[in-house]
Amino acid sequence: MSGLSYRAAQFLRTLLISPAPDLLQQALGVLSPPLRSLFLTMSRAEQVHALRVYQQLAAQGQRDRQLLQAALLHDVGKALHPPHPWERVLAVLCQRLAPRAAAKLGHGRPRGLRRAFVIAHQHPQWGAEMVSRYGASAKVQA
Repeated sequence: MSGLSYRAAQFLRTLLISPAPDLLQQALGVLSPPLRSLFLTMSRAEQVHALRVYQQLAAQGQRDRQLLQAALLHDVGKALHPPHPWERVLAVLCQRLAPRAAAKLGHGRPRGLRRAFVIAHQHPQWGAEMVSRYGASAKVQA
């Protein structure tokens, strides 16, 4: 599946799907209570995406608890400023078609038309700071 068609399918999934209860419970068992509460602050779409990444790693035999935690929390920074679906599309398209412009727009505060780009660019740092405050190891923060 090409990058854009994958993103289109991902966008549709975020509108229609909820986390599978059994997978959600399995994944939450990997997280400490504070990290579990942090995971639950993420939007349904971010939870579904994180669970998909977690599930892929687990299916490959990955058992490193910290790596699995990082998979579950890699987009938690988006919980600070949850992107609207149209902002996700805008950021992904611009990153694909005009990466320098997207990077330039990714600095500053998440306001106005820059909001999508700031969230896309800065959410990893926000997430690292959040998981640090909630007691995650340095490996999870990276």
